[in-house]
Amino acid sequence: MNVIKAAICTILSILICILPSAFALTASADTVKPLRYAYVDLGATVYLCTDKNKSSAIFAIPETYCVEILKEENGWLYVRYAEDSGIYRAVTGYCLKDELVPCDRPLEKPYLYSTVTVRYSADETGGVLPGLSDLEMTAAYYGAYTVAGVKYSYVLCGDSFGYVSGSLENYPLNTLPTSPTFSETPPPATDTALISVIAILGIAALAVVVLFVSCRKPPRDKSAL
Repeated sequence: MNVIKAAICTILSILICILPSAFALTASADTVKPLRYAYVDLGATVYLCTDKNKSSAIFAIPETYCVEILKEENGWLYVRYAEDSGIYRAVTGYCLKDELVPCDRPLEKPYLYSTVTVRYSADETGGVLPGLSDLEMTAAYYGAYTVAGVKYSYVLCGDSFGYVSGSLENYPLNTLPTSPTFSETPPPATDTALISVIAILGIAALAVVVLFVSCRKPPRDKSAL
């Protein structure tokens, strides 16, 4: 019997070590979700806002380009647009959920990377002294903003965000999906971690039973006494 007890204790010790990891895998499988994206449809105007109201809009995301959805809040999506790449910096803000088209993965070119030239002019010296020439800098274009029918461009020039006159009208468009690529209800998936836990428990129970039966002494034959 001591052998049986030792074997059972060994099996239970192994289970104690294995089960927490298996349940942790199950929990992580339930919580980890793929990244979600959304894009601006052709002809749509979707503003990126600093807060959950349109009065805080800073620019319209270019048509057929994407945002990465970080979270959802009462009909608004908290999103990221662009990435830290070259002269570009990622920006975050809010977009109305109903104005975007959701998709499981970004389009071929998620963000529009295009530049505009910004010119700075020094004060005129009136010809008395030689003046400075105009300074030209390359700025990262993010999107357009219209005020009273006048269009401006929201740009990053050096380390500063701001607006310049005019907007980028002709830019390449992504090819949009012909059918939706996103479902609000994800398809059911097999939980392999949970199956592994059940399998481990079943094998352990079977091992204990087999071990107990194989080590059990046969009853003594009283007729032989």
